[in-house]
Amino acid sequence: MIPVQPAFFTSEYASYLYDFVKEKRRCGYKYNGEVKELQRLDKFLYSHSQTPGDWSEEIIYSWLARRPNESAKTFSTRNSIYRQLYGYLSTEKENHLLPVPPAAREKIHGNGFTPYIFSHDEMNRIFLAIDNETARGKTFMKCAPLLFRILYATGLRINEALSLRIGDISFENRCLIVLESKNNDSRLVPVSQSLLQRIEKYLSALDYDEKFPLFSSSSGNYVSDSCAYEWYRWILWRAGIPHHGRGKGPRLHDLRHTFAVHSLQSATEKGMDPNAFIPLLSVYLGHKSISATERYLRLTAEVYPYLTAEMDRIMNHIIPEVTDYEE
Repeated sequence: MIPVQPAFFTSEYASYLYDFVKEKRRCGYKYNGEVKELQRLDKFLYSHSQTPGDWSEEIIYSWLARRPNESAKTFSTRNSIYRQLYGYLSTEKENHLLPVPPAAREKIHGNGFTPYIFSHDEMNRIFLAIDNETARGKTFMKCAPLLFRILYATGLRINEALSLRIGDISFENRCLIVLESKNNDSRLVPVSQSLLQRIEKYLSALDYDEKFPLFSSSSGNYVSDSCAYEWYRWILWRAGIPHHGRGKGPRLHDLRHTFAVHSLQSATEKGMDPNAFIPLLSVYLGHKSISATERYLRLTAEVYPYLTAEMDRIMNHIIPEVTDYEE
């Protein structure tokens, strides 16, 4: 178990920073790396002024600015943490004097690619196209209906789904066992009863060994990434969903983004506190940090504006408006 990084602050804002970290950890965040960044901010504030009223935009923005040879991730993280802190203080500490976060932020990720979030109607059209397809080969007919349902219903990465073996399905525990995925992590992924029943029906038509691939070609080998991508492009065409070319999307990986956003939508509509739900979603997705999940959810404002309003009411801007993107 990763130990909690102790927080130590000395500036005039020390008590506010302690309260902010305490609130984050109360909500389930480990908040270790973030504490280190907050300590750097605390040290910066202490070195520039003893009087909170003297912390001008110019001073704060100089700390937030992109630094020479600094990675996009480090720059984004620093700004993200500041926005979260500001959002918390604006609600909980009415007399705080930190400047408003910069309204305009530089593009920090290559071409500024925006993940595509499928609507519920589009997902229905995708599954109808798969289930009604009769012109593709036997491997497609056998594997595609289950593969794309697993991608959408669990948010697995495509390589995680294609690497599943039959023995990685635990009917007793109602979960998928994902072994040595990204960052060499392994995890259990709970699945719904309806998806488990579909998997069971899928396996009942096979003569299988637990070591065999869940999704195999006619030769018995694992279905490849390139094959799955070809299927995906065909499915989008059959579903009437435009594709703008390789690298422009919608990408196969966007099913994972769609899972994250639709899951948050569903949880919020059921009255769950997003503050409590997002750490669970982060673990479920196999993310190393909450900030990775926040990037997956940053499109919520564009797709479900009413949901963003509800989240702001409940969470007081705990999820930042991140403008970069990482898988």
